[in-house]
Amino acid sequence: MTDERTRTLLFTIMALAAATLALVVAGLTLPDETRKQIFSEAGPFEMASEGLWVLLGIACLVQSTQPWQRRLLFATAAVFLAMREADWHKAFTADSIFNSNYYLESSAPLWEKAAGGAVALSALACLLALLVLGWRSIWKARRYTEPWGKLIVLGAALLPTVKLLDRAYNVLKDDFAVTLPDQLNAVVDVLEEGVETLLPVIFLVAVRLYRLQERPIPQPGP
Repeated sequence: MTDERTRTLLFTIMALAAATLALVVAGLTLPDETRKQIFSEAGPFEMASEGLWVLLGIACLVQSTQPWQRRLLFATAAVFLAMREADWHKAFTADSIFNSNYYLESSAPLWEKAAGGAVALSALACLLALLVLGWRSIWKARRYTEPWGKLIVLGAALLPTVKLLDRAYNVLKDDFAVTLPDQLNAVVDVLEEGVETLLPVIFLVAVRLYRLQERPIPQPGP
């Protein structure tokens, strides 16, 4: 079993490296129109990301050997991320429910702000619960040394990295008057969308590896 988990981890890491290289090449070589169609907010990568987060939520519910409360927490977080990818955080309100200006400055009705705030607080509470659970169950217990734990840590590190890539161009331009070369900006855009799609895949493999580890090893017969 250990050999199978190690092989799966190594294959996953190599596949992620190959996919990242392919994304860089795509950003450098694809025509602008083609690149924007494929890696736009309404493109196939974005659509795939939404579906993969939902699939991860289902996998957490039915494949994990964790207690049902934890499985429900994991699945809820995955669904929240799927909703975020689908832009539901601003699809039904005047602005993003995670933007403080929406509550302080927008003319949206009070009931809308209250409903949006309740959803936002639920998402943040879910995130905080995951962070606390991750600290206790993975970092403090040193389970990041196990194959599934390595992937969880990798995915957790990539989540904020993707958001930094998403905002890099505007932050550099607006706050520091730095404009990235068009080709570099194209690579950043492609990496942001591509890695965003790979994130739920990383967690899906982690769920599978955890399941393999926790599954009882058959005992040899007499």
